[in-house]
Amino acid sequence: MAKLENELDVLMKALSLGENTIGTIKDASTASSFKRDNCKIVIYDLEATGLSSTTAELCQIAAYYKGQEFSVYTIPSKGIPDKVSAITGLVIARGKMLLDKKPLTTVPILDALQSFLEFLEKIGNVVLVAHNGFCYDAPLILHQMKNHGLLDRFKNVVQGFADTLPILRKQLPDRVKEKKKFNQSTLAEEFVNPTDIKPAHNAINDVCVLHKLLEKLCVSENIIKSEAIGLEDFLKHRESLDKKKCNENSLKHLGDAISKYMREKMAKEGINLERLELTFDDFGEDGIRLLLSNVIKRDRDRILLNIINKLKDMKKKDVV
Repeated sequence: MAKLENELDVLMKALSLGENTIGTIKDASTASSFKRDNCKIVIYDLEATGLSSTTAELCQIAAYYKGQEFSVYTIPSKGIPDKVSAITGLVIARGKMLLDKKPLTTVPILDALQSFLEFLEKIGNVVLVAHNGFCYDAPLILHQMKNHGLLDRFKNVVQGFADTLPILRKQLPDRVKEKKKFNQSTLAEEFVNPTDIKPAHNAINDVCVLHKLLEKLCVSENIIKSEAIGLEDFLKHRESLDKKKCNENSLKHLGDAISKYMREKMAKEGINLERLELTFDDFGEDGIRLLLSNVIKRDRDRILLNIINKLKDMKKKDVV
């Protein structure tokens, strides 16, 4: 028993050193050390073939900075889904991209990304801001830059990201209490002069409307900078989220031994199937109980028993 206690003590130290808690975007913003004061605020927007930052392909990149507008179209290799065309008006016909049945000038995706970088490089020290940008635009543009070997160049000019969704929620607390919508189109209809509103889901229109919206609601550049997140902080946060997702997917092998909520909770703490199996192999049931002691609070005995029994079953199958 003394040997087991010593081993468990070693395990406890390892756990305390290797905690993998997933920080929130807000935590990252607080910890951010990038130099905000000299940054320039560039509003940007992306139109793509889907909502996933890893599988969606770009159709359009647009940006706005102090009266300067940038817009470029690119044809996605797998086409544009009908449901996306219905929203954006973009379709592919005979190898051409059309917007509302009118042909557009397009360039290959690499050229589109490079021209966007050239626009940003002329400005220098940029903070990119978009509505719901933390969840969609920022992960998507980072993935595209990385996929095309341009991430280092991107990091040289882009210092961070900002998201007008949480900013406007702070600016409009009564709207939050009344549970009103915060999507850009609804906000624009309520606060922006109708003559300044252009059709939504066209990236260049969206950036110009967002600029007008921020002006109308007195969201200054200093407010945006104060809520911005440094690029390196954002990348670390995304890496943590990716790890959490991988952890959660691995825990699905436990089947109905644990609930979806418990999978998410364990994944957030850096626990995956491999870690459970290694702990069980090295330290047995006591090791599992210790590993999960700070994760499972309610109905602990039942959940632990389910996990331990499942690990035993999996081990038997491996032996067979």
